[in-house]
Amino acid sequence: MIHTVDLPANHEDQLLHQHPRIRVFKTGFEQYDTGLLQNAGTVLVIEDGSHQYRDSLACLEKFAPFVTKDAYYIVEDGIVNELGMGKEFNGGPAKAIHEYLQQHPEFIIDRRYCDFFGKNATFNTNGYLKKIS
Repeated sequence: MIHTVDLPANHEDQLLHQHPRIRVFKTGFEQYDTGLLQNAGTVLVIEDGSHQYRDSLACLEKFAPFVTKDAYYIVEDGIVNELGMGKEFNGGPAKAIHEYLQQHPEFIIDRRYCDFFGKNATFNTNGYLKKIS
């Protein structure tokens, strides 16, 4: 089952709403009921929100506990810092990842994916977090 969490203002393809294995939630991540994940089986999270530091960290804190062992929490667009836009995003996803990992040793940065095309040659710099325990 796929859960996609978005904002009402974003307009996705209406075919998503017709697919039996996709559920669309249009109230933002803050309102998403994590109780829906209790018996989900394998959980992988891809966070591609506002890229603001506080939102990225809040998403990590809310959803990372539900990621299953050996699965991933993928934080998109940490490259905003590399592009000189870190101040605009208050440190952005990169700052959130760094802070989160200091307190959560159950996740590691998976270099295999971060460096697949070269050292951190991805929009998701240091953003492939694998749950190891």
